[in-house]
Amino acid sequence: MNIRQLSISVIAMLATNMSAWAQDVFREMSYSPKQTVFYLNSPKRPTLSLWSDGDGGQPLRTVKMRADGKNRWTATVKGDLKGQFYTFNIGRGDTPGVFAKAAGVNGQRGAIIDLRQTDPEGWADDHRLTTHSPADLVIYEMHHRDFSIASHAAHPGKFLALSEPWAVDYLKSLGVNAVHILPSFDFASVDETKLDKPQYNWGYDPLNYNVPEGSYSTDPYTPATRIREFKKMVQALHKAGIRVILDVVYNHTFDLDNSNFQRTYPDYYYRFTKDGKPSNGSVCNTISDLARLDPQLPLVASGFAGHDAEGDFVLQEMGKYKNIDLSMVKRNGRTSFTAVMSNNQTKERTFFQHAGANAYYGEDDIDWDKLDVDIFHIGYILLLPHLDEPDAEYGTKMARLLHRAQKAGMKTSIDVVSEA
Repeated sequence: MNIRQLSISVIAMLATNMSAWAQDVFREMSYSPKQTVFYLNSPKRPTLSLWSDGDGGQPLRTVKMRADGKNRWTATVKGDLKGQFYTFNIGRGDTPGVFAKAAGVNGQRGAIIDLRQTDPEGWADDHRLTTHSPADLVIYEMHHRDFSIASHAAHPGKFLALSEPWAVDYLKSLGVNAVHILPSFDFASVDETKLDKPQYNWGYDPLNYNVPEGSYSTDPYTPATRIREFKKMVQALHKAGIRVILDVVYNHTFDLDNSNFQRTYPDYYYRFTKDGKPSNGSVCNTISDLARLDPQLPLVASGFAGHDAEGDFVLQEMGKYKNIDLSMVKRNGRTSFTAVMSNNQTKERTFFQHAGANAYYGEDDIDWDKLDVDIFHIGYILLLPHLDEPDAEYGTKMARLLHRAQKAGMKTSIDVVSEA
């Protein structure tokens, strides 16, 4: 057994002012019947290729993109391109980019579609169900294919199965008011051209993080189908009074070297150790990564850093970015850390977590009067013992904290690490 990594998990809460800026920064394709505009964040000038199909064949045309700011490129192609596919290439292989919302079979090419045409009837009236408190949720965690592969299902193993009466009625009979669906976004290791062959996947090998998995649709070759059927699933569950929670594994990569990240902006989306090996991240990396994505984005960090070298390191790393406000970070005790031990023969890993300063972090450690933000993100919630304590009204102190943030008008997000 040998220790493989040390991850410091000191920053327990991240709050950030965010709005439509994200759509502008991350949009890589904007369609209209008159023209389609492409964008890419990359250190090198990309070549844009247009294709008639989602796989195979030769490009219909190629276009050299032009500079549109530092490390940002754009190209405008006139005419109605709906139904075509696109890839970018900076010399490391074709990629649909990092933020594609629609893709062809097996996710190798981005798809040019009108997303409004993927809306099922009544979609404009669909909305997220409200709850008084997170403690009110009765959550059923499911692997989508496992749950829906039943022989009596009209669409076994597909998104549409969860819109069928038997599935909805069964969930309601359990008293469930929320489903947590394991990753359902474009798996790298499932061949969507061979759906007659049994293929199983947990979904922790994402290829395109914003494209629904094609094998869960009735037609993986038609990009709009998987999106429309995904929406129908969500719509049916909402109509039944069931919220939908999606497991999105942005911290997982199936193939680092050939990932869309590396083919788009080499080494930018990953952290590496001094010897050049990939490094696993910690909560403070979240705020640092956001600061790198947009230096104009105001960010606030809150949490405990220990009175030790690790605490100094965390503060030094975040201090590199002028847009991170560290005024709510306090020093207390020893910095929290996680040691990971790996068996080189069996590949099994064992995690040892020292709560350290995080053991004392709670609601009162946040200066709510000064916190003027839109989004409240709290990391590694199961590794914060004080906030995991019971609360008579909300179930846990964590639920009380999240309710307070929501009541103040903030959107909330959480980073869950499993306990075993």
